Amino acid sequence: MKILQLIENIDNRYGGPSRSVVMDCLKLKQAGHNCTIYSTRWFKHEKNNLITENKIEWFIFELSLKFKKASYSLGLKRKLFSSINDFDIIHVHCSYNYPSYLANIAKRKYNKKVIFTLRGNLFNSSNFIGFIIKKIMWFIFFKGFLKRCDGIVVTNKSDELHLKNKLKLQNIHYVPNAIDLNSLKKVKRNIAIEILNLNNKTKYLLYLGRIHPHKGLHLLLGGVLEVIKKTENLKVIIAGPVEDRGYFNTLNNFIKKNKIGNKVIFMGQVEKHTKNLLYSIADFLVYPSKSENFGMSIAESLYLGLPVITTEKTSWLDIEKSKCGFIVNYKNSVEELNSLFKKIYLKNKFDINEMKLNAEIYFKHFMEKNYKKNILNVYESCFLNQK
Repeated sequence: MKILQLIENIDNRYGGPSRSVVMDCLKLKQAGHNCTIYSTRWFKHEKNNLITENKIEWFIFELSLKFKKASYSLGLKRKLFSSINDFDIIHVHCSYNYPSYLANIAKRKYNKKVIFTLRGNLFNSSNFIGFIIKKIMWFIFFKGFLKRCDGIVVTNKSDELHLKNKLKLQNIHYVPNAIDLNSLKKVKRNIAIEILNLNNKTKYLLYLGRIHPHKGLHLLLGGVLEVIKKTENLKVIIAGPVEDRGYFNTLNNFIKKNKIGNKVIFMGQVEKHTKNLLYSIADFLVYPSKSENFGMSIAESLYLGLPVITTEKTSWLDIEKSKCGFIVNYKNSVEELNSLFKKIYLKNKFDINEMKLNAEIYFKHFMEKNYKKNILNVYESCFLNQK
């Protein structure tokens, strides 16, 4: 099979799909299939280390409008429809924008096999304007597009139930994001501390992801504020690309106002080796996101035995029951995080080392239970289900 992966952006800074989509390509390549990626340019200089290392064909198209979330590109349109007969399947990884609209045309006009992976929330948005745009696009084309798709891939069970029961959609496939396990290596804490030039006596809370309001970093800082002032050897490490400069400035203003600049470390975008070091030194990954279909950093953390603190808006609600993390209510995150950090660091109510062991056990069971189906199974069923 020849598969086109169509996505709005796949630069390293884009987040989880910049890894999981490429991992799917690698699995397909190993099975003897061909993958090509089309994306639009969001950054001046774009790169994807996994794509480069594995020599996957990748075309980047310039935006015709500056509004990057629309990903409107006439170059993409020309290339897609001039090469459309080269592909057996078009797999689209974005919604409510121009690439997904083009996939809709490919299905209606050319009757191409089209798979859609749900990334992001179908209706919620980080701002009111985004919510209105989604509602308009839903009625203009997106609702019909979902019904026409030959397969819809979701990365968590709650999305599967919602699409089946609420929207009455068919051909739903639950396939968690592929993880590059070969790149994840646990490092002894003292060695990782030395390489990072940090203090072995200090405890670290880690956030790893895009710096954007949706990810809830303001909630993390607000929730840890009281405890971090009272605890001499506790710091927060924030690693990831700045996607929203205004939000980044807001976070810095909060840090300066509360005089905790010596307790918060911004590391920017980090490569996979540095990620391994950070996962190895932290007590917890803290991820108070407004919503997550999967959460690549959460999965990677648990695989390496790092407990996770996140919200009920993510798909990892059973980590608390498995004693390898905590779930806080998103709307009350600051208060609940404050209370939780007091119990962890001021009252010593939890055995962090035991939670780390539990995290490894939890993710081993998660993989055994949830990775029975892969993306190749979805493509094969796409051809069995003729429309």
